[in-house]
Amino acid sequence: MKTNKKFLEQILSEFPNTKAEDWHRHSNGGGWVYKTAKVAETAFVGGNALVYDNAKVLDNAKVGDNARVFGEALVYDDAIVYGNTNVSGKAMIYNKARVYDKARVFDNAMVFNCALIYGNAMIFQNAKVYDKAMIWDNAMIFDRACAYNNAKVSDNAKVYGKVQIHSMAMVYDNANVYDNALVYAEARVFDNANVYGNSVVCDKVWVFNNAMVYGNAVVSGSTMVNRNTKICE
Repeated sequence: MKTNKKFLEQILSEFPNTKAEDWHRHSNGGGWVYKTAKVAETAFVGGNALVYDNAKVLDNAKVGDNARVFGEALVYDDAIVYGNTNVSGKAMIYNKARVYDKARVFDNAMVFNCALIYGNAMIFQNAKVYDKAMIWDNAMIFDRACAYNNAKVSDNAKVYGKVQIHSMAMVYDNANVYDNALVYAEARVFDNANVYGNSVVCDKVWVFNNAMVYGNAVVSGSTMVNRNTKICE
């Protein structure tokens, strides 16, 4: 495949400890692969994408646009990584998951099934996002938190600790859900609300407007928890 000298020069400028012969263009898409990385012939790496370090792109996975896969990251099955995304560390993207825009997945994070990660979202440490969960905007999922089923986390929300967000639950705005909290069913946590401790928020409960649910509290039904309300049991 014909070498894109200008782009190769940019790569060598960014990675001054490498040489031109350390890089090659992948036969399927023309993207750039460093000698220590592994990309299957069946995988796709687009022209401006980079795969380097000890990263692997296998099976029918696609890495496109300006995406970068590095560290010991693994992208496989039918997963797609594109836009200006970075996948690094020991992160794993697989099944039919999609990671795009400027999203970042790193450390030991896992994104799989049909999950979507986009915008400026960050998934890291030991977090898992799977099934049809969607994480976007500036949302962050980290520690050992899990978002799955049809859960949605967006805006500037943060989900961390050993939290589980699932079913059709939504966490957004500037909300924080952490510790061992559980949010599920059609529950919503938003505005500047905080849900933490061993608390459970479920059914059609809305927690918002600076409200706090914590301790061992269980809030269910169609309850509205708002206006600085604090629930702790």
